[in-house]
Amino acid sequence: MKKITLLAAVLVPLLMAVTIASAQSRPNAADSVTDVNSDRARQQRQQRLERDEQTNSMINAERAQAQIERQARLKERCERTTGVMSGYQNRHQQNSRQYIEAFRRVEANLESIAERLGTSEIVDVTQLVALISQLSTMIDEFEVSNSDFIATIQEIPTTACSGGDQDLRVVIQSSQTAFRQLKAEAGQIRSFIQNTIRPELIRLREQLAQSDSE
Repeated sequence: MKKITLLAAVLVPLLMAVTIASAQSRPNAADSVTDVNSDRARQQRQQRLERDEQTNSMINAERAQAQIERQARLKERCERTTGVMSGYQNRHQQNSRQYIEAFRRVEANLESIAERLGTSEIVDVTQLVALISQLSTMIDEFEVSNSDFIATIQEIPTTACSGGDQDLRVVIQSSQTAFRQLKAEAGQIRSFIQNTIRPELIRLREQLAQSDSE
């Protein structure tokens, strides 16, 4: 009996030690699952990073291409607009100079008529002189408006070469407004000569004819 008890006392601790050792050496299933999930998460993060890098690269490439295309369009618009506006400006300056010279010749002729009639003291040229002064003022204003219009059309090529579409539209609209103003003033001068000064000249001529018949 003592031998059995002694044997049990020896074997039990030995079996316990073997069991503990075996348990420590056996892999833990929960730890294995955690490791697998962690690896999968890392792979997914890496894949997302790679996809993000690819997306950013595509976006940057598209932006760069868009910028290149925009610069090409801007250059083309600049060259085309500069050529067109240069020709237009030269033609307008020539035409407007002819208009102004014609108006000034009319003014000079009227001043000469008023001076001759005034020297003769046959008719009263006070009204004619006042009308000539008014005509001179209208021609002065026309010259200012013409200069303003030329300034606006000179801005068009500059804006076409450096500004945005909206800026170009604003400048073009400004030039159109200035041209309408200029055209209206030219019409007003012609109308003033035809409908106001001409009747006054006819009146003075009739007075001269009546004076000669007396």
